[in-house]
Amino acid sequence: MTFATFHETTETNTGTGWDSDSTNHAVTMPTTVNANDLLLCFLTFDSGDPVSATPTGWTAIRSDRQNVYAKKAVGDEDSTTVNFTTGTTEQGAAHVRRYSGWSEDITQILGTFTESGNTNAPDPPSHTAAEGAQDNVWVAAVGSFDDQANVSSPMANYGNLTSTVGGSGANVSGSVASCDRQLNASVEDPAAFSLSTSDATGQGTIVIPPFVVLADPAETILLMADKRGPDPIRQM
Repeated sequence: MTFATFHETTETNTGTGWDSDSTNHAVTMPTTVNANDLLLCFLTFDSGDPVSATPTGWTAIRSDRQNVYAKKAVGDEDSTTVNFTTGTTEQGAAHVRRYSGWSEDITQILGTFTESGNTNAPDPPSHTAAEGAQDNVWVAAVGSFDDQANVSSPMANYGNLTSTVGGSGANVSGSVASCDRQLNASVEDPAAFSLSTSDATGQGTIVIPPFVVLADPAETILLMADKRGPDPIRQM
């Protein structure tokens, strides 16, 4: 018998905004990060540039108009900064979400992404979880070229909204917003975000599978053997 644990959104940092052009973009991590936590960083830049180099220990989930990076924490990231670089000087915005109780397999953090022209209702696409129906956490996210494109409330059935805008002038820098829900399902299609102004956007839906607890020791052995592959001694 297996038991899947729901995730906990333990912390989302308030975000970082840049109102001056640079190729270096230091993103502050949450104040508390434990070993094996999942860190999800969302970044958008005013010209739609992707991150040019993946920071050490991070994995690119999406690198385009909307940038999404994931890391399995080692536990020493508390309040540190991570530099995400761009190939040209950019302004922008970013924030980080932290989760515990996830599968602890970074290869399972997957999403589906689209891009839109001028809109105030970017709609994250449907995503199908490769691991099937479990007690998944689904994250809906959007990035906008405009620092005035704030999201004041999440779509139906979603919560834990964080909306970060960068810069202080009109029509410069960028903004990012993300929210989540827990749902035992293999497919999720969030409703559209509502932006405070229209702009070019990138949006996506990401699944975070749960940590699975095996109640039967024999089942644990079988699962470990399956991951390890055939035993060469027994094959002789």
